[in-house]
Amino acid sequence: MDQKHPFYQRATEIQYLQDALDRVRRECSRMIVVFGHLCASKTRFVNEAFANIPEPSFFLYVNKDMTIEGNLKAFCADNDKTWETSSANTVPTSFEELINELLVRSETTPLVLVVDTIENFRSVDSSFFSVLQKLRDRRRKSTRMLLVLTGRKVDGFFNNINARFCGRTGTQSVLLLFSMVTVRRILCDYNPKWTTENLMMVHMITGSVA
Repeated sequence: MDQKHPFYQRATEIQYLQDALDRVRRECSRMIVVFGHLCASKTRFVNEAFANIPEPSFFLYVNKDMTIEGNLKAFCADNDKTWETSSANTVPTSFEELINELLVRSETTPLVLVVDTIENFRSVDSSFFSVLQKLRDRRRKSTRMLLVLTGRKVDGFFNNINARFCGRTGTQSVLLLFSMVTVRRILCDYNPKWTTENLMMVHMITGSVA
């Protein structure tokens, strides 16, 4: 863990993700949706949770300024060691092909896929969640993949994702909240002379989320 930038109040949530992975190992595929405000350290949170696991892990950052093809090429470049196959390190032609390939791999070996900044699918590929729902419904019980989706708690979007997935078997959601006590601790670490105004400002900016 980065000692210069300590990780605050996340032991419970990290254990939650690790317990979900244990269930995937024993049973079948699961999905967790992690929501938090902008700059809430969602990416670091999932990286910390899976830093030392023995299973292959994949990371897909959804860049709203790239095309589908550009995002998939970036995925292959970012995951070159875990994505490569015995035949060829091919670039998928769609997100559906990518998810399907990883589900196939998870039939024999449990794995983790983190999809970061999922709200960007609204501009990159609006059909992604319909495709994901279809693949999960068809293959969840015969595969062992932990799918972790991270995104901002955007009004409407958050409710839509919850409605689509979080009432289904094998799906859970995590909202990263900070207590006022933790906000005080952060201020003490970085600004020992903090004021009540500083405290309220940090709480307002983060929405008590990090």
